[in-house]
Order: sequence, then C-alpha cells, then structure tokens
Amino acid sequence: MRRPRLQAFHLLGPGLGLALATAGALATAGAAPVAEPVLAPAARARLERLITTRGFTRGTPRAAVPAPDGAHVYFLRSGGADQYQRLYEFDVASGRERLLVDPAALGETGAISKEEQARRERQRQTERGVTAFQVSNDGRLVLVPYSGNLYLVTAASGEIQQLTHTPEPEIDPHLSPNGRWVSFVRGDDLMVLEIASGHEAVVAHSDDPGVAYGVAEFAAQEEMDRSTGHWWSPDSEWLAFTGVDTRGVPTFRVPDFSDPTGEGSASPYPKAGDPNAAVQLYASRLGNTSFRHLDLGDDVEYLARVHWAPTSDAIWVETQPRSQKRVDVRRVTLIDARADVVFRETAADWVNLNDDFHFLNGGKRVLWTSERSGHRHLEIVTGATRRPITSGNWDVTAV
Repeated sequence: MRRPRLQAFHLLGPGLGLALATAGALATAGAAPVAEPVLAPAARARLERLITTRGFTRGTPRAAVPAPDGAHVYFLRSGGADQYQRLYEFDVASGRERLLVDPAALGETGAISKEEQARRERQRQTERGVTAFQVSNDGRLVLVPYSGNLYLVTAASGEIQQLTHTPEPEIDPHLSPNGRWVSFVRGDDLMVLEIASGHEAVVAHSDDPGVAYGVAEFAAQEEMDRSTGHWWSPDSEWLAFTGVDTRGVPTFRVPDFSDPTGEGSASPYPKAGDPNAAVQLYASRLGNTSFRHLDLGDDVEYLARVHWAPTSDAIWVETQPRSQKRVDVRRVTLIDARADVVFRETAADWVNLNDDFHFLNGGKRVLWTSERSGHRHLEIVTGATRRPITSGNWDVTAV
C-alpha cells in the first residue's frame, strides 16, 4: 500500500512564508516511525530570527516613564537580538537619546536570587539586564535594582552610586516621595536606607522563616496583580506594609531544571481549598523602633489594594472575602488605627479588581470604576454617596 506524503504547509501564516517540508511519509499503523519534519534552510533562518528577536519586539522601547517636568522620558531597550535591557533617557526638546545605565558597566554578574526570579516569573518578565527603575518625584534621581543590589543614577550627570553591597539581595525597592530614602526587603525584613548617609535601619524584623514583612504573598502576586507589600506615605514620614504568615500554608516542591537531579525548592503554595497566607497590615513612622497593627475588621481574606490618602493621615484599603464576591473599601485612620468601610462593590458571582482608584480634591472625593450596572463605568465617590459619571451599553477600558 502506498503511504500518502505530507505536503508542505505554512507554519506561521503566509505573511512569514515559513514552510515545513517532510523527509519521509506518514506512517500507517504498525509501520516504522516517520522521520522528523525538517525546516527548509530559508524557513529555519526566518524562524530563528523570530525567536531571537522575540517576535520582532526586541530593540523597541518599553516601560517608558516621563520625568515630572516633561523634559525627558526614561525607557528600557535591549538590542535587536538579545535580552539584556539598558536604561535610556530621551530628551524631548532635542529629540536625542543617551544611554544612562549599561549593566556591563556596573561590574556585576547579573545573577538574580531565587526570590527575585520567582517575582519576575509572576510578573511575566523574561528579559535580563535592567528590568525595572523608578524616577524620583523631582526627576533628579533614578533608582535601578540590578544583580541583587541597588544603584542610584543622577539624571543630569549620569553619575551612578551603588547604594548596597550585601550578599543578600534587596527585593522590591521604592524611593520615598521626597527622594531621601529607599525602602526594600532583605530576607524577611523590611528595611530603609538613607541615601545621603548610607545608613540602614530595620522597619520590621522577622525571627521566623514563615513570617515576612513588606512582601506580597503568592496569591497577591499571581492572582491579584499586587506585586509589592510596602507603601510610602505622600509626606515620606510613614511606611505602610504587610506582615505575611505562611506557616499554615502547604508547601509545593518545584524542580530546578538547571539541576534535574537535585531536590529543587519548596515554597508555600495554597491550592484550591487550602489555607491562604495570613496577611496583616501595619504602619511605622520613620525613625520609630516600633510599628502599629492596623485592624481591618472581619471577613478579610485578601488584601487587594492599598492607597495612602493625600494628607498622609489615613490609608484606604481594598479587601475581599475568600469568595471574592465583594470588595470592601475601608478607610483606616492612623490616629486610632480604626478601619471603617466607606463603600463596597458586590456581585452575585465575582468582583473584578482594578487599579482605577484615584483621589480628587485633596482626598475629599474618589474616582472609581464599577461594574454594578452590567458595564464598567466611572463613578465619583463622596463619603458613602456614589454618583455615576458615565453610562451606556459600553465599558470604560482604561482611566
């Protein structure tokens, strides 16, 4: 019996012109295995270009952030066929750009810790080199984490100052609004560093490997798009932060594919129905050696969002019960650490989280998006009063 031959076909559509050609014929039942399909040389070259350029996206600017004065724009960009990103500055008036931070000039290997690798995987980051940066509120400074240490760039001169030199990595750094301090997590502790003196201070220290401060737990990172666990107040006097207790969460072993014969690593991982990490919210005033617990009340399974009031005297917190059929927006005052539910969003099946919480009029009103009409629309919230400002058979997709 004559076996039919596999015809060439387009692998990725006619626009790319990639075709597979077979070296043999299809096997019938009981026949010898068919040789693996082989790409024609031209198609292989195009496919390799597609892979090395990450779908022709490498070499394009990403994560663009304008300076507060609008004179410059900072962005990340790799080479056209490599994954190592560098930090650039674009001058709006002249149209010129300059290389601000090249990882090769930092004198580090570029190795990242397992904790940072896990964070990047949950944020779907696959690039290397400079993967994040933060511009100070006055635009003078740029904070760059790289290879487990922190670097500060003076934007005008391009001078780079290494802030930390520790074997343990600094995770999730944040510049204070006044540009004088940097907060970060080292191990399980929340730390602050004064830039001018280089002095470090512990905000919250953990003596238990199952308790960490200032971090986002697995569920927050993976399911709620909350990747941080500490927040500066607008006046740079306070830090709000999480305490995450994973001692009751089952562990899940993950293999290390670079060491297939090793044991891999075990991490807390709540499968459906398992206990979640117990998350508390705290606040500490800069310079104090103690911190206060902020009682958020009952039926709080998830800490979804945290927003400082513009006046720095209160924190607005979005929480959810385990069913996630409700979002409670609570206001917590620092003077008495008491939480009051200002308003809530409910649904019969599910409430979608979003990042459309914006203060107006110095914190007297809040801009919010709600799906309670069946479509996602804008509302103005004043106290317990909610006033829709958009409506119709359509959805607000971005604010």
